[in-house]
Amino acid sequence: MIRSAGDKRTKRFLEGDRVKEFEQISRKTQLLLRQLNRAKTLQDVSSPRSNRLHQLKGELKEFYSLSIDKQHRIIFRWDSENGDAHDVRITDYH
Repeated sequence: MIRSAGDKRTKRFLEGDRVKEFEQISRKTQLLLRQLNRAKTLQDVSSPRSNRLHQLKGELKEFYSLSIDKQHRIIFRWDSENGDAHDVRITDYH
């Protein structure tokens, strides 16, 4: 379950508001966020392989990433004890 958003734009998007910056990726993003919200384990979001679930490195080493497209990602911290996603953010890597 998604417990918290990591920024204001993502929070607005999670609440169903229109976010101009996410319009081009809205459909795929909503699909991935629903999958993340239903997940009980990280394994639940690892399929299909196109999600490209992986743990990040460096400053974001506590975060995992799901691929929306070549440019955008959903990043989040995972609480394996409770099966919850925290600090969920929709990011532009470029």
